[in-house]
Amino acid sequence: MAVPTEAHVAELMDRVRAGGGGVISEPQQHPWGYSGVCSDLDGHLWQVIVQPPQDS
Repeated sequence: MAVPTEAHVAELMDRVRAGGGGVISEPQQHPWGYSGVCSDLDGHLWQVIVQPPQDS
């Protein structure tokens, strides 16, 4: 799932925790971009990453 900013990644992880999901990998900078991994209530994993800028 791509979001526009690092703040959006953090906000989504907070919402996952509050809703009973799990944070598998805390948001952090990686060579490919800023991302974190969480799980929903059914155990499905979701990677949340900052959407790369679009070239014009």
